[in-house]
Amino acid sequence: AMKLNVFVTIDPERWEHRDLIAGIFMEVAEEKEFQNYKRLGIGVQLYFRDARAHVEQLMEWGKRRGTQFGIRPVKGAYHDLEKLWAEQDGRESPVWKYQDETDIAYEDITALIIENEQLFTTIAIASHNPRSTSHGIAHARAKGVMHKVEFQFLYGMGDPLKPAVVEMGGIERDYVPFGELITSLAYMIRRIQESTQGSALMRMSVKGLNPGELLKDPRERQRERLAAEAASQMVLTAPAMPWWL
Repeated sequence: AMKLNVFVTIDPERWEHRDLIAGIFMEVAEEKEFQNYKRLGIGVQLYFRDARAHVEQLMEWGKRRGTQFGIRPVKGAYHDLEKLWAEQDGRESPVWKYQDETDIAYEDITALIIENEQLFTTIAIASHNPRSTSHGIAHARAKGVMHKVEFQFLYGMGDPLKPAVVEMGGIERDYVPFGELITSLAYMIRRIQESTQGSALMRMSVKGLNPGELLKDPRERQRERLAAEAASQMVLTAPAMPWWL
């Protein structure tokens, strides 16, 4: 990779492997041979409840290393499986329970990353969610660092967003998975599931949801969910009416 000046990003997807892989990444990047190589990066899964602490740890390491590195914030693709694996192991689930919690964490942590852009060679915001992408653009423009922030989309997904990103001065990159057939099929199934969720871009493009709904602040969505849960709880706990009334 160094001979060809190629950018290499390591993506530790599963929570139980994350710290081990990140530790190896940091240790190798500190070796004399790679100490000054800036085209090394790491992916961070922001649907993990401890993702902010993990990103802060990486940033502190970057300061000590003294050389910029790449970072690729994603939301994560194994939400249900992470909950299942945790249940099987008898431990607490490492992922946020609700989508609004994941979306809030994604916005907060990508804002933290952009605010500390001097630590990074590139910041690759990988999301097909219009609100998350718009949030990243707004923060990058406010910070004046659109030139070092990439907006990445899986090939064939997020197509309505791509021209808008470029028009606003962003760098847009498509990525394509490859590998063994069985692994690729599993990846494809996860992406199909993602595309059929209520908040997904495919639903937006097919049903034509209005921009206000698509760009709604996840904190507002969270308030609406909590209010609905509270109202439901009030109904459940209301005293039973006498049968003769």
